[in-house]
Amino acid sequence: MREFTAVVNPTAGASTGAATLLKVARHLREAGAGLETEYSHSLAHARETALRAGESGRVVLAVGGDGMAGGIGGALSGTGAVLGLVPAGRGNDFARALGLP
Repeated sequence: MREFTAVVNPTAGASTGAATLLKVARHLREAGAGLETEYSHSLAHARETALRAGESGRVVLAVGGDGMAGGIGGALSGTGAVLGLVPAGRGNDFARALGLP
């Protein structure tokens, strides 16, 4: 079973990021997956956290809006790390374009 690290923007979607992650976390844990949660202090901190998690073979979950998805996606680009998106922003334009709920 894969191990996951959720990098959360605590201000996303008027602070709904944590609530959104709880729903995902329940499903992951029921499936036997491990989940660590890291709350970002800044986009730079989110990128660094994501890189460390990706380098250790963990699936990185970007929990937030378009800025978080783009920032972490850019940081992981070319590394071979697996990125998951948990839309929790105000607009979620990128997630909506991908057809994510």
